[in-house]
Amino acid sequence: MKRSQSKLELIGINHAFYSGLWRRVISLFLILSVLLLAACQGSDLKSDKDNSDEETGEVIIGLTDADGDFLGYTVNVKSLTLTRKDGTVVDTLPLATQVDFAQYTELTEFFTAQTVPAGRYVKGTMVLDYSNADIQVELNGGSVAATPLDQDGNKITGELEVEVKLDNLNAPLLVAPGIPAHITLDFDLETSNKVDIEATPVTVTVEPVLVADVELEKPKAHRVRGPLKSVNSENGTFKVMIRPFRHVISKQRDNPKKDFGVLTVTTTADTAYEINGEAYVGREGITRLSELELPAPVVAFGEIKLNPRRFVASEVRGGSSVPGSDKDVLKGHVIARVGNVVTVRGATLIRDARSAIFHNDVTVTLGEDTKVVKQAYAAADLNISAISVGQHVSILGEVTDRVAGQLKMDATTGLVRMLLTDLRGTVNSATTDIDMELQSVDFRPVSIFNFAGTGRTSDLDADPAAYEVGTGSLNTSNYQESDPVIVRGHVQVFGQAPVDFEAKTLIDPGTRKAAMNIGWNPATTSPFKDISATRLILNLEGVGEAHHIKQAGVLIDLTELDGDLAVSIEANESGKGLFAIKERKSVQIYTTFESFSQGLGERLDDGKAVKILNAKGDYDSETATLVARKATVVMQ
Repeated sequence: MKRSQSKLELIGINHAFYSGLWRRVISLFLILSVLLLAACQGSDLKSDKDNSDEETGEVIIGLTDADGDFLGYTVNVKSLTLTRKDGTVVDTLPLATQVDFAQYTELTEFFTAQTVPAGRYVKGTMVLDYSNADIQVELNGGSVAATPLDQDGNKITGELEVEVKLDNLNAPLLVAPGIPAHITLDFDLETSNKVDIEATPVTVTVEPVLVADVELEKPKAHRVRGPLKSVNSENGTFKVMIRPFRHVISKQRDNPKKDFGVLTVTTTADTAYEINGEAYVGREGITRLSELELPAPVVAFGEIKLNPRRFVASEVRGGSSVPGSDKDVLKGHVIARVGNVVTVRGATLIRDARSAIFHNDVTVTLGEDTKVVKQAYAAADLNISAISVGQHVSILGEVTDRVAGQLKMDATTGLVRMLLTDLRGTVNSATTDIDMELQSVDFRPVSIFNFAGTGRTSDLDADPAAYEVGTGSLNTSNYQESDPVIVRGHVQVFGQAPVDFEAKTLIDPGTRKAAMNIGWNPATTSPFKDISATRLILNLEGVGEAHHIKQAGVLIDLTELDGDLAVSIEANESGKGLFAIKERKSVQIYTTFESFSQGLGERLDDGKAVKILNAKGDYDSETATLVARKATVVMQ
């Protein structure tokens, strides 16, 4: 490597060492669309429930998160409530819900559709039940279970409650008929969890942090899942009875109080469909969807559009193409292939038990009747030869062997979906194509992959040190030797390398948002050298193991920067963002950097100590400055 390792640790560094530093950020998106009944008639983003009380509005709740190293973080969400200024408490969750927070990296999941009374809301509260928690942490490319502990080091066996107070001065949550309102509840796992991989067993110390925003950030792609209720082929819409996570459909249909609601989905001429393993586009797709026997399982991906507010699907899957509908599901990465048998590292959902099993290695048998589809491609002539080492896959099949330490799947009559895969590494050379030093595949270290058999001959097998990426018409002129690069696409057909990978997108890590993670051990009353209305200059004396900036898989050690640089967090041009200070079980929200800085100053003047600071935004390496759009401080 030509780049200095003292200042910049490149992608693929020891994930185990840093696994306690970078945790997932899980967001509960409560999209409160408060509409008059008359206005609802012009909106597709609504439930089917009638509501004659004009002083109530509809609440649509979703889930999402950001990148991290948790392979699984499953707990029960017992309740999710909003508190009005007059003390009225509204429970927005119709049923205690088992949630794997680690599964929402790239999208927002529609969670439920309910109604809430009009008024001024001042607080949100979430109750989490860890009694049957299943937390899986990535360690050296594999999965290990982690035990949740409280702040005193005791195993958590019951419920934890966390609340957030809204910024009523600058950004109150006002719910009124005819006035759309939004709130984002963000269960911040990056701040809430500290992993100790040296412990036996591995432990996670939990101190829940919940923050809230009444203005939605740039939304991710959305997903809705559940049984199909009806299809209107003429106007290109269909309705889904929302069934998130692992709930049994029939029991909920027998109890209206446990109904998660119904969402109308709008389609276009460009909407891609996969129905019972067959690919369609536009009108033909929705026609095939209408032919499914109700209530068939369906999944739709898309975006929320405005004027009128509606959910527009870019991709729809129905029938046997829906994971878990009538087959077991394996999702992970192909780490080796011999003949028609692939080895996949990932998690398997056992359909009849409604449970997830994490295994380091699952062997999958493919056959001539295995259907193969490729995400973001319309190719209809794919077969099992397309599945090669490094490919991110979702496989529908039947688990045939559950012996301890071994898990086998038969997918000879199943389906393999080739998902978009992200490669991270550094450029060796960039001409028509890119030759790169491959360091990780979707954050999995390259050392776990066996590339034998990927080439036309053994001497042409993919080489991680000189991994060849076909870029087609993509512009490679901005990439120089040793530059970090992220490549998104699909692995080359097995036995046909080089090239080793077909790129759909090239991503410059420098364009990705950065995250700052600082922890003081012990907590300090002087975390900043200076506090102003627009800038916080950090004091890094006494920091613990967390003292880094992370950007697109690249870590920067802030303690090893040039001593003349003042590591700082600054307000963005508008001065607005989502800022939070946690004390004990409560979090106070600020929507301006100035009020956030003032709140910090007041607490420090009172002699209180800071132990954790997390911030996100744009990072300038030349000045060591993070322009923050989001920050959370945890007080001792």
